Order: sequence, then C-alpha cells, then structure tokens
Amino acid sequence: MVERRSRHPTLVLQRRVFDAVRRGRQDEFLALCHPDAEVMPHALGGEVLRGEAGLRRWWAERERALSYDVSVHRCRVLGRRVVLVEGRIQVMTDGALFDRPARWVLISRDELVWRYHRVTDSPDAYRLAASLGALDESEQQSPAWRITSEHSLAQNGVVEVEESAVVTLIRLQGEFDVGNCLELEGAVLGAVDRRLPLIVDFSMVEFVDSAGGRGLLMPGRQSQHPVVIVVPATNHMVSRIFDLLPLPEPFRRVSSADEAFSLGEGA
Repeated sequence: MVERRSRHPTLVLQRRVFDAVRRGRQDEFLALCHPDAEVMPHALGGEVLRGEAGLRRWWAERERALSYDVSVHRCRVLGRRVVLVEGRIQVMTDGALFDRPARWVLISRDELVWRYHRVTDSPDAYRLAASLGALDESEQQSPAWRITSEHSLAQNGVVEVEESAVVTLIRLQGEFDVGNCLELEGAVLGAVDRRLPLIVDFSMVEFVDSAGGRGLLMPGRQSQHPVVIVVPATNHMVSRIFDLLPLPEPFRRVSSADEAFSLGEGA
C-alpha cells in the first residue's frame, strides 16, 4: 500500500488514531484524545463515553471481544476540524456477531480527538459539527461541494477525489492494474456524474497497465465535459502506456497540473 501523505491536520489525526488502535497501543491512543473527548461507538448501543475513564472503558470492551475489527473505506473532509469516516465494523463476542457498515464523524480540538460520534450520513455529520460550532462560516455556507474524499484501494494504490463548484480532481498514487482498476473506474464514474470538467492526475503513479488505463478511459468517455489527464514527461512508465492508448474525445493530455486547471476551469 502506498501511503497518502495528507497535510490536512484532522485527516492526519484520523490516521494516527486508527494506527494506534490497530497496533493495540492504548497510551498512544489516549495521548491523541482531548481531555474532554466524547466517543459514541457503534458497538455499545449508542452510549456516549466521556473523558479518559470512558475511553479506557471502550478500550477494555474492545480487548474483551473475541475479535474487533474496524476497516476504513473513505474519509471525507467536511471542514478544517471535521472528517467523516466511512467503513465497516466487525465485533465478535460470546455468542454474538456485530457486522455492519459504519460512519463516524471525527471533530478535533487543539489537533486532538474531541468528538467521535456515529452518524447516519454526511448531512447528519454536518448538522452535528455545526451544532457544536466546529464549522466556520464559509464551511457552513458551502457544504454541498466542500468535500474531499479519500479512497484507499485494496492493492497498491490510493485514489483521492476533490470536488469543487467548477471541477472534479482525481489524484492517483501508487500502482494501478487489474487488481484495483474497478476502484479507479468507480471514482471516475462518480466524477462523470457530477457533469463538470474532470482532471485526473497521474503525477504520483509508479505503474499502470492497460487494465488501469481502461479503468479511466471506459467511464471517462461518457463525460460531456473535458477530461484532462496529467502525465509529466518525466514519468516514463505512465507516458509509455498513454502513448499506446488512443485518447478520443473528451480526453486531453497535459504535462502539468497548472495546465490541466487552466483547461478544466476554463471549459
């Protein structure tokens, strides 16, 4: 897996929290939580746990389970302090299995976990964050498009989707082949459905084969707006693949992100 290096502080915090939980490092986990933290886990019937004592209780419940597995499929940035986490939780206790999709909203304070509550969807997360004063005025005014999505792929790559009012940007990192091309295809289909220009940035891609290329081209050709592909001249591996693949309308190929934005936003 290629690690995505986000500078968004709450996304970084989210990654550090889940890493501490996966590694079983309780002290590290507690150090990442605000003294006034509140956590509402899915597996405890909606009970709100407060402060260090509540967090330690959750950790003890987790360790008593026969198995406790949480996977993250996507994180969405809703504001500087607010991230919506989407994934799945699987908990097995004596005679019971809890297995379902899950969503949480992480709200930070002083770059520590302040609220970690289960929610039903992104509007629910927005409402909670707004009620707690965690969104500034601009974030409350434009919630429909101020979203950044992070998709972690099953094998060797990361797809990051950023949505604005005028363009959709897909940034790729790592390797793309038959093992994860469906994830890329799904991200492109979602972008095409927005009916806006699309930029797909291959600058950080280390390897792509024909299956990965088709994961972009097949859904992208349905777009009624330009689809701009960024392939730096120095990235010989990716350049070689796109030299062999025909690029019909609406595709454009450029060598820099600045050039792509000038085409995409000017469409």
